[in-house]
Amino acid sequence: MNNSEMAVMAFNHLKLAYKEKLISFEKCRTSDDLYGLIDFPTGDQREPRFTYVIFDPENPEKIVAQCIVNFSRMISQYDRKWDIGWCVDEEYRNQGYGFKVAKQALESFLSIQNVRGDAIEASVDGGNIPSLKIAANLIGSEKTLFNEDTGLTVHSFLKVIN
Repeated sequence: MNNSEMAVMAFNHLKLAYKEKLISFEKCRTSDDLYGLIDFPTGDQREPRFTYVIFDPENPEKIVAQCIVNFSRMISQYDRKWDIGWCVDEEYRNQGYGFKVAKQALESFLSIQNVRGDAIEASVDGGNIPSLKIAANLIGSEKTLFNEDTGLTVHSFLKVIN
């Protein structure tokens, strides 16, 4: 399974959990239309996952885009690596929601986490032009890798947070 397929699968699970009222989101202080949820999927309080969503302006119960910032690993005694990824509902693609949710989520994440010295990485499948553009604009510093498991080219965007 490639990055895009995993993102869509995770997004569908998120929408289902929200629809079934298993999770809820709180309005973020940094943006009028961004909502967030913090959880700890490993159970370790030092390994949070930040999930951000934007709802349809016409239907406030429908999630149109998500962005997840997830603890990945420690890269030094004090510094962490975070993974960031986003997904947009197929019906809402090519309307700017991908960039909007990723940009606003990153701003919110940086405002609530002490991440100075940490690194953030987006891994984007080759051929996913919209996500490649988003990652280049938000993170920059691209490196192209070959994933032997999937046989696909993956673009890694990595940035140290100052």
